[in-house]
Amino acid sequence: MSEARIEWTRTAEADVLRCQRFLIEQDLDAAIRAAAAIRAAAERLLTHPALGKAATPNPQYRNLIVPFGQNGYLIRYRVVQAPNTLIRITRVWHSREHQI
Repeated sequence: MSEARIEWTRTAEADVLRCQRFLIEQDLDAAIRAAAAIRAAAERLLTHPALGKAATPNPQYRNLIVPFGQNGYLIRYRVVQAPNTLIRITRVWHSREHQI
């Protein structure tokens, strides 16, 4: 049985940094915890790749909600099966941001 792996796109990596920078201005500890929560949620996809809900209007992507504080974050990802399972994380948003 092959191992699943995670790949973060450059855009997704930049999204995490953007979210973290926003929080750093208010609370450094919260910024560190938020980034850790996002990464930990992504790691759960290795064993449960269908954990997120199918995205609309494009169901080949999935959205995983990451609870954090009063709101949270959303990870958009796609599961690719060729030949090993690859979870490609394409975007990360704060739950109150406009998502495209």
